[in-house]
Amino acid sequence: MDTLKEIISVVSVSSVIFGVIMLLCPEGIFSKSFKNAVGIAVIATIVFSIAGIKNISFDFDKFDINSNLSLTAANELKSIEAISACKAYINDVFESNNINHANISVSTNISDSGSIFINEINISCNKNDGPKIKTLLKDIGVKVIVTERE
Repeated sequence: MDTLKEIISVVSVSSVIFGVIMLLCPEGIFSKSFKNAVGIAVIATIVFSIAGIKNISFDFDKFDINSNLSLTAANELKSIEAISACKAYINDVFESNNINHANISVSTNISDSGSIFINEINISCNKNDGPKIKTLLKDIGVKVIVTERE
């Protein structure tokens, strides 16, 4: 990063100096050739400042957008897998206890360390199945909200 700061400072200072020179440029016959010479001097300053650096190293990992996107995608995938696994488990429990027509929704969250955990499970079911579901899922370790419908 020090190298990049050095290049930027050299180019900035030289641009200011050459800008002042351009303001003092004489009008008339020599103005076009004078402006061309100043332009070549600006380009030469940039090239020589970059060429004078022997060891250029940049830490591109700090600017890697793909790693952040892939981390987000991986967390989303883990969240979807957790929801699917939870729904599959509950559906198996319901099938083995003859509970039908229950709608299950699962709310997840991602911790700072990237762990996925289930916040709550919302189940909408028939009025007759509500007490049975509450009994079956009381020890699941997650907040279960059962909404009974007619």
